[in-house]
Amino acid sequence: MQNFRTKLPLLALSVSTWAIAQPAFDCEQAQGQVEHAICASETLSELDQQLALVYQQAVDKTTDEAHLKAMQRGFIKGRNDCWKSESMNECIAQQYALRMTELQLQYQLISPLQEVRYRCGEQQQMVNVAFYGTEPASLVLSQDDMELWLYSQPVASGMHYTGQNIDFRGKGDAAVITHFDQPPVDCVVSR
Repeated sequence: MQNFRTKLPLLALSVSTWAIAQPAFDCEQAQGQVEHAICASETLSELDQQLALVYQQAVDKTTDEAHLKAMQRGFIKGRNDCWKSESMNECIAQQYALRMTELQLQYQLISPLQEVRYRCGEQQQMVNVAFYGTEPASLVLSQDDMELWLYSQPVASGMHYTGQNIDFRGKGDAAVITHFDQPPVDCVVSR
């Protein structure tokens, strides 16, 4: 019986190691601290697998695969810069979440939870806002030929999204949109 107890922790370790999810890339070819961290973490490996699936969905929908591949290489370069972060694993997870959200929005891989039309400013310009249940939560703000992606920010009440030099804050039927270097514009839900 004494001998069995000695071997039990080794058995548990080997089963646990065997059960760890693997990323979409070959861990034997991993380079750099970030790729090694992904291979060592079940959570990050699962995020890599999820991104691979979302990326493939984008490839299936794109008409410009060369552009998509170039953007993916840019993502990988940015993700690999997470070795500079104080919390490398947190940085890596955040990079994966943002990239998946970006792909889902850009290639319309998911449907919005809600779409709202706002009348904004003195000219009562129409602005369409589509809210998505991504992680992080996101919205697409569109007006005329412009389309901007914004990501949820912590806020005590109401909603706050930022991105691409724009800030969107809303509460109830009112919103304020602030473009970089321009005064805020008041908006109300159009009924």
